[in-house]
Amino acid sequence: MRIGIDFGTSYTAAAAAVEGAIEHISFHGDSQFRTVVFIPETPVDMSQFDESVYELEVANIVRSEKSSYRARLKEYEQRASQIRVTYRKQARDGEISDEAARRTPTDRSGAFGIEPAGAPVR
Repeated sequence: MRIGIDFGTSYTAAAAAVEGAIEHISFHGDSQFRTVVFIPETPVDMSQFDESVYELEVANIVRSEKSSYRARLKEYEQRASQIRVTYRKQARDGEISDEAARRTPTDRSGAFGIEPAGAPVR
């Protein structure tokens, strides 16, 4: 789960990405609340904050997302290849024309959980 917060000049809003869906966070039934700034009475010790930790975290997230994308792309390409093989076999067996086999809708080939369209017929 990821949380996004919009600290506006007058109002603040927040939302969370939960299992791929965006859910707005409600504050006593409202989607926004007045932005408030807290100023401590004593200065904050900035040595407690290590920016390199955040930079490393962002780099790890980017690396993870790239890896996930590459895996999904590889799966897409494998599915598209399987569909092309199926269409070529159907053309060889006379179930569809050679032209129909060449025009296979590989852009809708079951990538990312989407089922392929039906086979074109002669």
